[in-house]
Parts: sequence; structure tokens; C-alpha cells
Amino acid sequence: MLAEYVYLLDKPESFRRDAAAGKVGRDDIKVSEIQHIGGRSMLVLERISLTTKIYRVSLEREFAAPARLAEPATRPTLEQMSGDQLGQAGVPVLAKTLVIDTDDHPQICGDLEGMILLDSTTLLLANDSDFGVGGAETQFWQVTLSAPAR
Repeated sequence: MLAEYVYLLDKPESFRRDAAAGKVGRDDIKVSEIQHIGGRSMLVLERISLTTKIYRVSLEREFAAPARLAEPATRPTLEQMSGDQLGQAGVPVLAKTLVIDTDDHPQICGDLEGMILLDSTTLLLANDSDFGVGGAETQFWQVTLSAPAR
């Protein structure tokens, strides 16, 4: 089955370290990594620069966007719709379960770009060293999750 799913990014101000450092907007948020963790489940790494949030989502059929919205002539497109418009149009949005928020773990630096689930409760995170420009070094953090991710 081919399907399209809607994943809503968190509000920019909810990335606390980034918001404290200066003005943040919707364009600052990135999804740097998505990892399949079995079945229909995935981990999604959502970040700005200093804060990273990792969510678990499940691609269940009831959350698939209506096929009519994939038609090229459909306006507004899914990407153009706000959260309210999606709700008014009856478009389901993926439920997100927070796995980790680095604002709660200040020892983990910002600019995270990679992750791998080593086992159901152990996550390995890697930052983006920007090829060493500005003296940044690649770092890794092993995180033990309070609940199994899969």
C-alpha cells in the first residue's frame, strides 16, 4: 500500500535552549534523521541547533492522508495547510511519542544529526561536526531510555 502521512513539527518556542539563545521560527526546525525501528514504527530526530527531540511514530493505516490530497491539482496542498486546516479537512496527523528531549539532558550538545537504536532501550546519538569547520569535533552520546523505544 502506498500512503502519505502528515507529521507536524513542534512549535519553535518549545525548543527551549534555542529559544533562550534568540529568536527561533518554523524555518529553523529540521528533521535530520528518521530510523525504522520495526513494524510500522520509526524514530524521528527533530531539532533546531541546541535542542533535539526524538519522537516515535507509527505509520498505521488510519493515520494515512486521504489519497485525494495527493492529486497535483488539489489546493491547498498538504504542505500549505496549517494544523487547524488539516483538522477542518479531516486529515489525520501522526501521533508523536517523545522518546528524549535534550533540553532535559544538558550534557548532550546541540547540532545532533545522527542516531541509531542499539537495542530497545539504548540509543546512540552523533552530532554534526560541520566537517571540522570552526573547530567542531564529532561526538557521540549513548543514552539509556526509560522505556523501550520499540
